[in-house]
Amino acid sequence: MRLLRTELSRFFARRFIRVLLIFIVLIMGAVVAGVAGSSSPVTEEQYAAAQEAAQRDYELNKQMMDQAYQDCVTDVTSPSPSGNWGEGLEACAAILEKARYISPNDPSGYLPDQFHLRHELDTWIYLAALILCLFGFIVGASFVGAEWTSGGMTNLALWYPRRLRLLAMKLTAAVLGIGAIGVAYLGVWVGSLALVAQARGVVDGATPGFWQSSLLLCARVLALTLACAVIGFALASLGRHTASALGIGIGYALVAELGTLLVFSVLNATFPERFRLSTYIAAWLTKRVELYDYNLCLMDAVDCGNQRYIIDLTTSAVVLGGIVAIIAALAFAAFRRRDIA
Repeated sequence: MRLLRTELSRFFARRFIRVLLIFIVLIMGAVVAGVAGSSSPVTEEQYAAAQEAAQRDYELNKQMMDQAYQDCVTDVTSPSPSGNWGEGLEACAAILEKARYISPNDPSGYLPDQFHLRHELDTWIYLAALILCLFGFIVGASFVGAEWTSGGMTNLALWYPRRLRLLAMKLTAAVLGIGAIGVAYLGVWVGSLALVAQARGVVDGATPGFWQSSLLLCARVLALTLACAVIGFALASLGRHTASALGIGIGYALVAELGTLLVFSVLNATFPERFRLSTYIAAWLTKRVELYDYNLCLMDAVDCGNQRYIIDLTTSAVVLGGIVAIIAALAFAAFRRRDIA
């Protein structure tokens, strides 16, 4: 525990982590300010005007359909019908049938833009997930990479020769520190957006079930952030430098994410998106991703709905957890066997 407390104090004392933290807080402030600035509270007068506009457009549409019906009847019953409406009064009756389904427009479409908490919160949480995952990966990599670059890892190993425990305590400190920051960040992020919706937007539909779902989404975001932190930590430990982890991450994004999609598309492989890690990350956040193969759909258009590949929450958890476990195991195995001088 003494070693863990030492590593935690070193974690929060690092200037690089503080700078990154300030940077992501500024991003959050910009997002919340942008949402607040683009959302306008609706007055009773504005809502009444929107209802009038919706009713006016509804009546105008009805008049247009009635006029079209009259023009159709006049044309098909004339001695020289143009044929533009079809043949016989049956074509005109179809116009009346369509007119029956015209309904008044939704007044909300005539109101100023508003931030709807229930409909839009998930989207902004996904943005927070992207920010936190990048933060976790970079901080996890730099926390151990800086030790290798400065020679601090060698000094620590001389002071505490139990290598696996040393690396485990350093990883635990990184996970706890990033986890604490992630919890606070998500709490402020969601809380700020909720206040914006309360003051300038719409909070209708924010039931206990909605908040439970949002809380579970935040928990999955936090788990994904910690997974990225572990991967960054392990890659930097394997490469003995922060830049090695960043280089592998950028290389994967360019080669694996884009390259494999292009290769499998050229090879006409079925469901090429299933070979991309980003697909499983999306499934983890949204709980389910359905992939469709349009080539199969074209060949079997009747049964196109069944030509799909489903990745659910369990599958994504197994894949992502397996990747994290393998990379972390390689880092610990290398740290145990390799010369650290």
